[in-house]
Amino acid sequence: MSLEFNTTTSLHSTVILNFTVMAFPVPQPSGYVWKKCDVGESNGILHCRPLTDGWQYKISKFHLTSHLTISDFTQHDIGCYMLSVENGVGDTWNQAFFVWIKGKQLGS
Repeated sequence: MSLEFNTTTSLHSTVILNFTVMAFPVPQPSGYVWKKCDVGESNGILHCRPLTDGWQYKISKFHLTSHLTISDFTQHDIGCYMLSVENGVGDTWNQAFFVWIKGKQLGS
């Protein structure tokens, strides 16, 4: 079971998404993968691509909490972000985050 988190922001702001897991064994840093997801227009399927550190995206981990910082948030950044966490035991946990610009929704 996965929860969904929704947040709104304004253009050109900084958005910080974070999630804390309770897991044993503790996931390795490589066990946390942040992705940006888009819905395919033709089939409605969620397509996710892994994010990497760069000028706009900063990914960090402290203890059991992983953070994604999005700088200079634009229209292009609206949508779904997914954190996948795995520790080699059981299933991968996928946590969805939806980020909107105040007063706008995806596709508007």
